[in-house]
Amino acid sequence: VCNVPDYGMNEVADHAMALMLSLVRKTVTMVNYTKGTDWDYSYGVPIHRIPGQTVGIVGMGRIGRTFAKRMGGFDCRRIAYDPLYQPGTQVDGVELVSFDTLLEQSDMISIHCPLQPCTRDLFDLAAFQKMKRGAYLVNTSRGGIVNEEDLYTALIAGAALDVTAKEPLPRPSKLLELENFLCTPHIAWYSEEAAQEMKRKVAEEAVRFATGEKVLYPVNQI
Repeated sequence: VCNVPDYGMNEVADHAMALMLSLVRKTVTMVNYTKGTDWDYSYGVPIHRIPGQTVGIVGMGRIGRTFAKRMGGFDCRRIAYDPLYQPGTQVDGVELVSFDTLLEQSDMISIHCPLQPCTRDLFDLAAFQKMKRGAYLVNTSRGGIVNEEDLYTALIAGAALDVTAKEPLPRPSKLLELENFLCTPHIAWYSEEAAQEMKRKVAEEAVRFATGEKVLYPVNQI
């Protein structure tokens, strides 16, 4: 059994960046307000400068490291939580910390870990209560990592989800009524190039197996 683990890592990192910037700069809120109501920047107050803030990354796999690289250009402090790394170490210039430290210190958090029993409802009410009240959360990883009921109860400064526990997100949804909640339809993986790369790599992997070559992306190691 093989998969294609790297076809859309740039797209997912870019989409996480787009959602994060939309939250912090209140882009969607201000576009909707300007088009539908008035020309008045004060409706978006307060907006805070991004350089100097702390961005937390949950999961330092391919996508997490790609996202961290993107954030390096914003002059942010970058910290990450990943159970595969010891707190106090560094990966690509990103400081590894405990999960609680990440929650307490981050102004922005982006999730890039798989959905497993240990990560299901990782972001629940207890986790939200440890976060800064002005923090932003983005999940482009897997639905189920964020407890959506708890997110609604304790919504921080803002959140953006590209994935939800049930897809499509059931309607009516209380979250969709919130101005500081953004949602996209599991599109983070997609670009024309990523879609073509996925198909090509699947075919190439099948050919390698059929011709007796070593496959590159085995899931079940034998």
